Amino acid sequence: MGKLKVKDIMKKTVITVKANDAIETIAYLLYKNKIGAIPVIDENSKVCGIVSDTDVFKVLVDILGYAQNSTKITIDATDKVGVLAELADIFKKRGVNIISIVTREMGGTTREILIRADLTNSMDIIEEIRDAGFNITDISTLKV
Repeated sequence: MGKLKVKDIMKKTVITVKANDAIETIAYLLYKNKIGAIPVIDENSKVCGIVSDTDVFKVLVDILGYAQNSTKITIDATDKVGVLAELADIFKKRGVNIISIVTREMGGTTREILIRADLTNSMDIIEEIRDAGFNITDISTLKV
């Protein structure tokens, strides 16, 4: 081990990103290449920083609004134009601010919609969402 040098084990072809690349690009490169960090280069191709998988996880937590008191409503819905607008309108009419919305494909024409909002004084919005014909599969409250 004492004779092993960094140059003997380092990668010669290094994957890099630019400082203004989108976080989803960086996340994809980390995932695709099974690496835990990626150097960031400036306009002169000089290393100006590094982004790690921990940095990407922090951004994900921020985007999901997970670092604040909130309720997550999980809805299975048909993938069609206007579904998010219809849900957003229910929240708007009730004066409830949506912290985050994330969707993902569930197969076929079904999408899972995760809405995180502060429902401290508005838990009855759940019934209104159901009355609008939406299938709520999970409700969970987070206190930080």
